Amino acid sequence: MSSLRHISRVLLCVIMLMMQGWAMSQASAATSQDSTHFVTASLMVISPGSEIYSVFGHCVLHMQCPSKHLDYVYTFETEPNYLKFFAGKSKACFVAVPTQEFLQQYKSEGRGVTEYELNLMPHEKQELWRALDEDMAEGATRRFTMLKSNCVSMSLFMIEQALEKRYIDFTPNNWLPRMGNARILHSYLRHSPWADFLFFTFSGVEADNRWSVEDLLSPTNVGPCLQSDQIVSTDGHQRWPVFVGKPRQLSAARPMSAPSWFTPNVFALLLLLLIVGISIIGHVCHFGRLLSATDTVLFLLQAIIGCALLYVTVVSCLFGRCWNWYLIPFNPLPFVVWLCFRHRPIYNKVYAVYTLILLLFIAITPFVTSQVDAAHLLIVATLMVRCADRYYSGRREQIKHVNIHNNHK
Repeated sequence: MSSLRHISRVLLCVIMLMMQGWAMSQASAATSQDSTHFVTASLMVISPGSEIYSVFGHCVLHMQCPSKHLDYVYTFETEPNYLKFFAGKSKACFVAVPTQEFLQQYKSEGRGVTEYELNLMPHEKQELWRALDEDMAEGATRRFTMLKSNCVSMSLFMIEQALEKRYIDFTPNNWLPRMGNARILHSYLRHSPWADFLFFTFSGVEADNRWSVEDLLSPTNVGPCLQSDQIVSTDGHQRWPVFVGKPRQLSAARPMSAPSWFTPNVFALLLLLLIVGISIIGHVCHFGRLLSATDTVLFLLQAIIGCALLYVTVVSCLFGRCWNWYLIPFNPLPFVVWLCFRHRPIYNKVYAVYTLILLLFIAITPFVTSQVDAAHLLIVATLMVRCADRYYSGRREQIKHVNIHNNHK
């Protein structure tokens, strides 16, 4: 009897252990299946706004953990300071904002919000969230630039850093690489002519280059472009779509108002007509002081703009360190020459040389670079009108003095 009891106890223990192991395996499988949705990661894009800092739109990362009631948007933010921005000293980092608070802000502005769920592994989502928290804890230490450190590039950078033995294969056959930078930037800024004018003032020869696909992406097209891209294993044997399912529109964008009639082209044309009119009136009515005051204001502004352009191009490198064609008509050198040589008789020839330089700039640069546009060329023509007028006025004065001197003889 004792042996039978012992055998029955052993069998009972074995059966209980088998049942416990089966239950644990079922629970583990359920947990593994649920872990796919334990954390969700999405790319959220916001349509362009009316302010100059929002004309490209915005791109953020949306992280959720429903079981822990965590729901945050991580947005790459910089200081709202225009002077620091153009000085290249703006610092930026990711900042966590409660999602509902974040969405309410853009809904009140009438800007559209679309969400694309990322096709990441569970541990990749957790790694992405950890990296975003660390970046936020470090504070604003990253230097904000137009190319390599903006909301789109940094969001993609954080996603790619979280991938384990995988990478995003950006499709080379979409429309982006076939277009030069100038055409792409003009298309992004077609609703904001003044922003277009400002950005092309500082873009330099980057307007003629062709950036990589990652650098060309903007909030307006990053979602549709990534929908045709894939995540690829490092050995190249496996491929996954970048997004899961279809995009979700969280709020619709209000129609953007038409740009004002007072565009840079209109401003530049009116400025040219004004300067031509002042030049004619000044000579006909002998308003020498009017012409002198006009030239003082015009060439002082030219020197100030030249200094700012030189600083952004050489020091802050907002668009990278590259040649800028507008440094030819806009630079502080004419002002320095005026300070040093204005009282010398030969100085009048400087106006002739500068007039020729400006004329060649207008005639040649449209054929060699995509940076120049009609508005800038009209402003250059305005400077050329005054330089030519100053030269011919000085020439007439010299001839007049020579004739008077000969008559006295």
